[in-house]
Amino acid sequence: MIGTFLGIGGIVLTLIFGVYTIWTTKKSQKKVSIGLEKKECYSLFKKEINRLNIDVNYAGKSIDNYLILFKGNLVNNGYKDIDKSSVYKPLRIKSKNEFKWLEASLSEVPDGATVELNKLDDTTLELKWDLLKKGEQIEFETLIEIPQETEIEDISDEFYNSLDFDFRITDVNNVDKLSETFPKEKKKIRKKRKLLIMGLLAFIAGLYILFSPELPESLSLFKDKKEIHYLAQYGNQNKSINVTPNSKGQVLIKNGDNEEELSVEDFNNQISLLKIDTVVSQPNSFLFNRIMGIFYVLMSIMTFFLYFKIKLSPTKPPM
Repeated sequence: MIGTFLGIGGIVLTLIFGVYTIWTTKKSQKKVSIGLEKKECYSLFKKEINRLNIDVNYAGKSIDNYLILFKGNLVNNGYKDIDKSSVYKPLRIKSKNEFKWLEASLSEVPDGATVELNKLDDTTLELKWDLLKKGEQIEFETLIEIPQETEIEDISDEFYNSLDFDFRITDVNNVDKLSETFPKEKKKIRKKRKLLIMGLLAFIAGLYILFSPELPESLSLFKDKKEIHYLAQYGNQNKSINVTPNSKGQVLIKNGDNEEELSVEDFNNQISLLKIDTVVSQPNSFLFNRIMGIFYVLMSIMTFFLYFKIKLSPTKPPM
């Protein structure tokens, strides 16, 4: 009986966990959301090239510092359109002082949309639009200058990860960096940890439920049903019978394969219990418990498969 309740409880918990996962996923998906995706970002000039004393001119001026070419997509990844009536302060993209915007231009805008990209100063770009529908994106490309003395191991990634945003748009709290490396890695680590814990717990629970009937009674959740067989004078014969009450308030008498229902009054009049004959263990039906044990083990195998699939998946190299 306990095993049956445990199995049913496992199914209920699985359903609850599944519904909760779907609910939290839906809840985490914002109705109004903006993301900046890194399409391309790489250094145009390395130290080795600068050491060759090659003259590079931009807008009539000699450029001695490093240059970064950045192509980005501003995406409406929510479920509602964002029009100019909800924009109280246009989106401004800010870089650190060591990163200076030299040039910025739009390369792709949604059909029928009016979009403006302006450079306010060396470290600030401003992006305006009249309507950005859900799923639409604005693609732009920029040229950034960085002083040679700046010590950054990976300049392009450092530039993208350091971008900041300033805006006032209804129901938008922040702009998500959709291609940022470190948050993706942290999310992957958290997902692996959850899958590993779930897999281990499901595997242990599955093995315990599956083999619990074979464990000693002190360790097993599944207890054999004990039946007391009485030696009784029944009619003109002495017989070994088992006596149990039924749902009708009567007495059920079992004698081998024969069963008979008697009222309490008839039982007292017709049968005399002489002594306890034997105590017999009647194993409960463990089929449902076996099925649930196998179910948990299979679920753990699938969880381990997803864990190793995520663990072995290659990390997308930065653009």
